[in-house]
Amino acid sequence: MFIEGGSMPRILYLINSFNSGGAERGILSLIDTGFFEGTYLELVAIHKGEQPILDELEKRDWQGTVHYCSPSEGLTIKAMIKADFYILGRLVKTNPKFLMLSLTQSNLIGRCLAIFFPKLKVISFEHSTNFSKKIYTLLLKHLSWRVNYCFYDNILTYRAMQKSIYYKNSKAIGMYIPLHAIPSNTTKKTSYQLGKIPHILSVGRLNEQKNYSLAIEAIAILKNRGIDAQLSIAGIGEDLKALKDLSEEQGISDKINFMGFVSDWISLKDKTDIFLLSSIREGMSIVTVEAMAAGFPVVATNVGGIQDYGKDNLNMVKALSPTAENIANALEKVIADDKLRKNIGKQAAKDAYAEFGAEKVGEILKDARQKVFFS
Repeated sequence: MFIEGGSMPRILYLINSFNSGGAERGILSLIDTGFFEGTYLELVAIHKGEQPILDELEKRDWQGTVHYCSPSEGLTIKAMIKADFYILGRLVKTNPKFLMLSLTQSNLIGRCLAIFFPKLKVISFEHSTNFSKKIYTLLLKHLSWRVNYCFYDNILTYRAMQKSIYYKNSKAIGMYIPLHAIPSNTTKKTSYQLGKIPHILSVGRLNEQKNYSLAIEAIAILKNRGIDAQLSIAGIGEDLKALKDLSEEQGISDKINFMGFVSDWISLKDKTDIFLLSSIREGMSIVTVEAMAAGFPVVATNVGGIQDYGKDNLNMVKALSPTAENIANALEKVIADDKLRKNIGKQAAKDAYAEFGAEKVGEILKDARQKVFFS
């Protein structure tokens, strides 16, 4: 529910799109945990993307509005130019106190425009440890002087960003803002017994970062080793055709199930055996935390936040590096060992709640909210 007006502190929050990625879903979590309570939130996307996050926003009662600068599903130069003019207009017309920026292109647009509004407090939300283009690193670093607060959802991400896109004398205040809170009533996986065919589940956008090509190749490797495994991928994205072509090239198209967007993928926990994260880079990785909280046995590449909360052979099994061979080895290890599968699943649920339980996260966000928005 979107409500216009209000004299409360105004936040203009710029994101890339309303795609169903971790950064976008994190906004829903912040709204749900009351992080924006007492503020007026104007949520703007450079381009629309897909519909799921917009649908979720419609279900929530919050003070603010939502807008996208271009109806396109993909990020284009035209959409970025439109966003420049729209954000400039909103900054002049509404005079917000805070400008929040999430993801690379939004940060570039927002930091540039903020130069002309010296009283505007800029909050940059850092989600990843590296960028697809070196020019992004250089531009973000040169504009880092304009950032007042650096929000991060994982300490390793923050440390990496401090080295790569912030100057040593940066005055940006770092703040830990977890993007997921696990409810105490979260239901957990009840069975760890494998069926005739081990069923593996991956969740996330079909793009280069999630690296599903390695996951598919790992299933092919398992097949060559005599292990008949099924991989279901819940997600949508630009790499769908390429991934389908790869599964056919590998001769395992019957083993790969492209499910499309699945809003309640956690409900699949007792129909699938293992959760797989094959990413080459990550921030916090909300879906992995959700899978752990639900008691999934997790196999993950050791990237981003996984390096922090993931404990090899204790609450997950890690692929030593993001290669198809290593992912296949980790999957085979979990498939072959009933005791390990059960132990890491149960420990994952305990560790995830200890780190990201709703009560703990709520206290962290309450303290940060007061310091940033109302101090």
